[in-house]
Amino acid sequence: MARQDHILFGVLNWGLGHATRSVPLIRALKDAGFKPVIASDGVALEYLQELFPELPTEELPAYGVRYSNGAFFLNMMMQLPRIGLAVYKERALAAKLLRKYDAKGMVSDNRLGFSNSSVPSAYITHQLNIPVSYPLVNTLHHRYINRFSECWVPDFEGENTIGGALTHTLKPEVPLTFIGALSQLEEQKEAQVEYDAVVILSGPEPQRSLLEKKLLNQLEQLKGNFLLVRGTLSKPDLKTKIPFKNLMVGEEIAQVINRSRLIISRSGYSSLMDYHVLRNKALLIPTPGQVEQEYLAESLMEKKLFYAVSQKKVSLAEDIPRALEYPGFHTNTGIAVDRTALFGLFKGERKS
Repeated sequence: MARQDHILFGVLNWGLGHATRSVPLIRALKDAGFKPVIASDGVALEYLQELFPELPTEELPAYGVRYSNGAFFLNMMMQLPRIGLAVYKERALAAKLLRKYDAKGMVSDNRLGFSNSSVPSAYITHQLNIPVSYPLVNTLHHRYINRFSECWVPDFEGENTIGGALTHTLKPEVPLTFIGALSQLEEQKEAQVEYDAVVILSGPEPQRSLLEKKLLNQLEQLKGNFLLVRGTLSKPDLKTKIPFKNLMVGEEIAQVINRSRLIISRSGYSSLMDYHVLRNKALLIPTPGQVEQEYLAESLMEKKLFYAVSQKKVSLAEDIPRALEYPGFHTNTGIAVDRTALFGLFKGERKS
């Protein structure tokens, strides 16, 4: 049997969004004859280990990003020293992993330090333009992006874009490729409706838990068949009559979404890519202080695709009927992308 070349695949642990959208690329690497080495931390690493028990995994330093209700810029500035230290450790560990596995390339989903000049590398991001009033934020991010060989953007170029200004207004210096929506889920056209609404939580604490508590209190006052997917492996301390699951993955979560009249979730980019594929309706509740989610929720509501409401103002009795009036991504637009062609980077077919 021919030896498989290893590709290091680093994934940011920021809820489950980066982990779920990495799944189709990890599978595509396997299909192309490579052996991915999954590197992450926390719930993202545990999720990918469950999906790919046959692949080697490594733990990376945690960025430990937390969101408060304060201003995004000040919040992130206060956390920069900790993130910077994690990136520094990550870069050193990446060099060790390259030697350990004799890897031929690296893929990083938003892990800033997961590259090395000795091998070709690709950086996956939809955040070419982070919507803040401080140019320094994007300047710093692009400085990291430009350390990679290429930048892969999970979006469609032009009018079918999901990310809008996030992906189309600033360009890095390195070659850029739009690779389409990344989702491991598939639409089930004949699925029977089982739930009136399913809540799917994700993202960093403490906001995940705060929204969980608020939505459960409101759901218990409503009539209907509901389900909560908590998006965490932490031990639940819930006293509720609403059925819940800690985590659901792959086909299981696709079945739940396909069988629900409405999904209630954050307006995270990875969730929106799933909705683009499944064409479901959703009530979007952006994470407070997360300017990207606030932008996406506002943008999609302006396009009359999804109904959105702030966490502070959410009232499910009123918001669920309103959200059902919005069609979602009712047409699966965008041009299919041959993702196996991306991996020519690791075969010497493109300059790194």
